Amino acid sequence: MGSEHYFEGTFHGHGHKIYNMFCDHSNYFQGGLFGAVKIPGIVDSLVLINPVVKARGMAGSFIGFMDDGNSGAAYLKYCLAINTRIEGGNGNNVGGLVGATWPSNSNVYIENCGVTGHIKGNYVGGLGGNADRANYTNCYFAGTLNHTNSNYGSLCGYSGTVTNCYANINAELHAENDELTSHMLRLGIGQMLSY
Repeated sequence: MGSEHYFEGTFHGHGHKIYNMFCDHSNYFQGGLFGAVKIPGIVDSLVLINPVVKARGMAGSFIGFMDDGNSGAAYLKYCLAINTRIEGGNGNNVGGLVGATWPSNSNVYIENCGVTGHIKGNYVGGLGGNADRANYTNCYFAGTLNHTNSNYGSLCGYSGTVTNCYANINAELHAENDELTSHMLRLGIGQMLSY
């Protein structure tokens, strides 16, 4: 789904897994399972295993771009992206979960989520690229960042509020049945260490 077709509403994944998602949006912005989500919106309880997302910018495994709609807030919660590969090309705002958030009148909440994998681009972060008005709580990133400018962060590439989150850069990646991934699922991501 791209910005011409924003997702609006609630998507409950009920803990289901999506394997080998491939999103090649290389000539366009806003790549991810949901290219764009309009506020208010909720995406929760979903696992992506081996997702690949390519876009010119605003790329994330779950959401490329979150933007204002009606009043309220947007949520991404209880989601995991395992062995992720996100490539932002020469564009900006690339994150493991969400590429960019730019709401002018609302807030975005990303809670109890985790990412392992490789993320490449400008304004790159393990969890979020441009995290304007985004609040990350109890989240985790383990993997590698390949950034092409000075705006990058282990959790957020630019801006954002981070509470009780953890990053392990250049970590060995973990498969679905790996002990650490299972441990993360049992604990509810991010409760291991504080940031």
